[in-house]
Amino acid sequence: MNAIESSLLTTCLTRTDQLRANPFTGWQDWLKREHAHQIAYGPRYAPAEWFGPLVNAERQRFLRAAYALQSRGLVTLTKSDGGKLTNVKLTPTGEDLARRLAADGRTDCMSGATVPRSPASPSGTEGPESPPPRPDGDYCYPITTEGTPNA
Repeated sequence: MNAIESSLLTTCLTRTDQLRANPFTGWQDWLKREHAHQIAYGPRYAPAEWFGPLVNAERQRFLRAAYALQSRGLVTLTKSDGGKLTNVKLTPTGEDLARRLAADGRTDCMSGATVPRSPASPSGTEGPESPPPRPDGDYCYPITTEGTPNA
């Protein structure tokens, strides 16, 4: 699992926990319906709101990560009638994994608010689920397009 996918999972978990912890008590019916919709289908997919301003390439990476997580059975995606991704809901397996990632310190990679984790994978060796360390010891890479061709 790459940093984008783990970031998407843990952020979705945080948003889901916030929705569950704050039941809607207002009088506005349209907001009540929106809250009920997000409880049923997961938080609204809004990568720019979740991770800050993103260029198109970064938005596309998050979208691909969402589909990759869906193919592994970790999230359920909801689309609008026009085919636009609107909601991301964690499956029970995805929620368990997101809680383990958050406990391990692999959280929002875009804000830099991560805790360095051990470089060893569960098998004790470096693997695809454990990216190579940066010189400062952090294993979570922010996504940038600087220095890449055609950026």
